[in-house]
Amino acid sequence: MELAIPHLRILDYDQAIDFYVGDLGFEVTFEWRHEPGFPVYMGIKRGTLYAHLSEHEGSGPAGQGRGMTLQVEDARVWYDSLKKQGVRFEREIQDEPWGDTDFIVHDPFDNTIVITSTTVKSGG
Repeated sequence: MELAIPHLRILDYDQAIDFYVGDLGFEVTFEWRHEPGFPVYMGIKRGTLYAHLSEHEGSGPAGQGRGMTLQVEDARVWYDSLKKQGVRFEREIQDEPWGDTDFIVHDPFDNTIVITSTTVKSGG
């Protein structure tokens, strides 16, 4: 299996855990620090979705968010779940002309997360 793992800058460990684990349902697969109290570099996953999160300054300047797209089985299920949790959306869910259904959220560090699924249309 081949996959891309995005690397995202985080500025606060607790906020990252609240958002990625609490809101989005990821689990932490590893955490690494040079020594206790140093910035964290960690991996998260949910099913076959993976990302690495870093507090290290070399991860990109603060306030300059990055992003990722999460290709999921059913974006509407994710959307409904996040809406019930009170997550704010940058863009509400919509059906795209090319067949995807997606919506956009931001994490607490201004990283853009597009959650999308592809709808197979029948007919010609």
